[in-house]
Amino acid sequence: GLQPLASLPHDFMIPNMTLRKAWQYWTSGNGGTYHRPWRYTLSEEMGDKKARDRLKRFRKIMLAIQVALPKGTWKDTATFQEHDAMFDTVKASFEFPSGMGLKRRHGEL
Repeated sequence: GLQPLASLPHDFMIPNMTLRKAWQYWTSGNGGTYHRPWRYTLSEEMGDKKARDRLKRFRKIMLAIQVALPKGTWKDTATFQEHDAMFDTVKASFEFPSGMGLKRRHGEL
């Protein structure tokens, strides 16, 4: 049967990842571990200030992507594939150089 969606572990820290992967976790969670979409994570669930600050920055970026979507595109109940297609409509708007001589993998947050 269906598993209930779990909260993230108390000591969870958002890792470095591509913007697409971040969007996937934001919108769909992690099906392999049954963790709910990260957009439902509250700062109080994070174990320390550094993790809460990272969640705050992460949320700001993900909400900017949602706002950039064409009007009427966003659906809370979309499938993984639909959320991925939403990202494809705006990803070019979020390409950025690493700056300051830092090496960053293409598309990484």
